[in-house]
Amino acid sequence: MTLNQVIAGVMTVLQKNQSIVPATSIYEGDRSNNIVYPCLCVELGADRVVEYKYPYEYIIQVFKVGVFVQQYNKDHQLTDDGITKGIGTMINAMKLALTLNSNLNGLNDVIDVKIPSTVPGKIFFPMRDAVMSVEVMYRQNRQTRT
Repeated sequence: MTLNQVIAGVMTVLQKNQSIVPATSIYEGDRSNNIVYPCLCVELGADRVVEYKYPYEYIIQVFKVGVFVQQYNKDHQLTDDGITKGIGTMINAMKLALTLNSNLNGLNDVIDVKIPSTVPGKIFFPMRDAVMSVEVMYRQNRQTRT
């Protein structure tokens, strides 16, 4: 399995789950303008090899997923107000989508998906954000890098 296949798997799982945000509001990589809220930005993080079983490496690839909402209702910055999703709802929906099964909906060489931490960002009313660390463990052939 290649890193590009893992990235595509993460993006596909998020885009197919319409309870989070529309697929057009899920971005591969960071954005600096023209963002529609709520949205998600998937960034590449560090990786590490955790096991060697020749010819395979077992790799944990970390993704940093930014969750962004714009909520003008001051009493619902974390929860829903009936119209706009709060940051708490977004975080929970992402956890459900990404960890619903252990292989990103059928990628054979993906072994497990974990979300070990979520860090809320600074508060800049009306924006709320959080960064989730998503760890995907997958197997790659060292001889072919596939």
